[in-house]
Parts: sequence; C-alpha cells; structure tokens
Amino acid sequence: MPTEQECAYAAGIFDGEGTIDLKDSVRMAVKMTDREPVDAMRDILGGHFYQWQDTKTGRPVYEWRAAGWTGVIESIEYIFPYSRGKRKQLDVVANFYSYKERFGLLQGAKEAASFQLRGLRVPAPLPITFDVETMGFEADTLPLLTCAMLEGGNETGVWTPYKMTPASDKDLAVTIRETLEAAPYTIGWCSDRFDINYINTRLAFHGERPMFLGCHIDAQLLFDITFGNKKRTSLENAARQLGVTDEDAHKTPIDWVKWNAANAGDEDGMQYVIEHGANDVILTKRVYDALV
Repeated sequence: MPTEQECAYAAGIFDGEGTIDLKDSVRMAVKMTDREPVDAMRDILGGHFYQWQDTKTGRPVYEWRAAGWTGVIESIEYIFPYSRGKRKQLDVVANFYSYKERFGLLQGAKEAASFQLRGLRVPAPLPITFDVETMGFEADTLPLLTCAMLEGGNETGVWTPYKMTPASDKDLAVTIRETLEAAPYTIGWCSDRFDINYINTRLAFHGERPMFLGCHIDAQLLFDITFGNKKRTSLENAARQLGVTDEDAHKTPIDWVKWNAANAGDEDGMQYVIEHGANDVILTKRVYDALV
C-alpha cells in the first residue's frame, strides 16, 4: 500500500499530466517523454506501462495506464485527497461508478458523465447553482413547483422553469435533470440532503431514471465544515456572516397562502415562488464564491 507522500506525489503528476475518460470503458493515463515519473506512477498505483516512439519527433514516449473499474477506482481512492487540478474529474468518475453500482441504469447517465468530464477540461468551467421549491418534504406525494438555476455568476441570468399544470410535474423533473446533467459541476444549499433526493423521487414517481450529478458541492456542508458548525446553518445566516447579502433583496420568508395558490395554478402566486427561488440561488452562489 502506498504511503501518503507517495499518493501526494502521484496526485501531483496526475494533476499536471493525467487524463481520465469514460468512452467505451473507463481509463486513467499519464503520458510523458520523461520516464521516471511514469515509472513512479506504476510503482505507486500499479497499472500498466507502455513505451513507443513518437513518429513526429522521434522521441520515446512513456505511458502509465489504469484501465477497468477495479484499477481506476483504487487509483482514485489513493490520489483523490491530494488532487487539486483534476479533483472534480476524479469525482465525476468515482460517482458514476457508485451510480452504476446502485442503479445499474447507464443509458443517459453515462452520456451525462462523459459530457461533464469534457466540460471540466475547459478553462474556468461554469457551474450551475440550483435551488428547488416544493410544497413540503413529502416527495412521493407533493410535486415540484420550480427550480431556479444560475449558470456561472451572472445574477441577471437566473432561469426558473416551473410547474404550469399539475400534469407538468414530470416534464419539470425531466427538464431539471437534463439541464443539471449538462453542467460540468453543480452547487446547491442543503442539496445533498433535500434538493437532489426530492428531484430523484419525483423522477422515480414518473418512471424516469435518477439524475446523475458527477461533481456536486453542497455549499451548506462546505460552510459548516469550514466554520466547525455542528448544527446546520441557514442560507441567510451564512450569507450574513460572510457579508454577501442585501437584506432587502434577499429576505424572502415563505408566504404559504401564495405558495398554495402557486400549486393550484395561480400565476401571481407562482411568480412569488419563482422570485423566492431566484433570490435563494443567487445567495447560494455568493456564499459558495466567498467560501472558495
């Protein structure tokens, strides 16, 4: 078993020179014209060693490769704690493996994972921050109302699809899944505990496959870990502590009369819910940016 120092060294090499992809099969690789780091990758993580001559330069090329789920997941487990540049990509692949083992539903999810990996290779990839609004916590019986989604940091560009009729709950759930799966990574508030589970429950209710979010960051969990909080912090309190809130713009208590009206199809009520979600998603992104 490699030491922590060896794992950190391998993570540094992989961050600088490594690739990971999900095509016909999963594969991690490091390709260099310097043999010593490639030998070190094989010594530390196992896997395979290849050597050939570059037809253009005539120089020897050395490659370390881990292929197949067993070797790739083991390598990820060793280097993930020390990775920085490729951390989100490793997260996507590890979480796809978990998804595959739990659900066995690859159609759609594998395409989403591959798309997310490609997106993360773009310099400064833009995440989608999202926030779900519902009628309560009973996801098996209560429909979605809206989902505010903000790509990147443009606060004027919040998109909020919403339930137009009771029958459109399925369409809304699928729209949310397709939009979020197209993002290289996603951000939410209390999303690991609530939003993602709620969306997936509504998808299951309609006979649809669950959503795959390869790299997702719950900003509430990140905030509480950062400040050592043992109790969950509200979004407003976190924003206030970090100094990123405008109290007039972001103080949005729930008016249940308007909330129920929205669920019944009232347009004014729905606009109130939409505004609430838009404010929350803007605040979530501000908090995340302040933390990182």
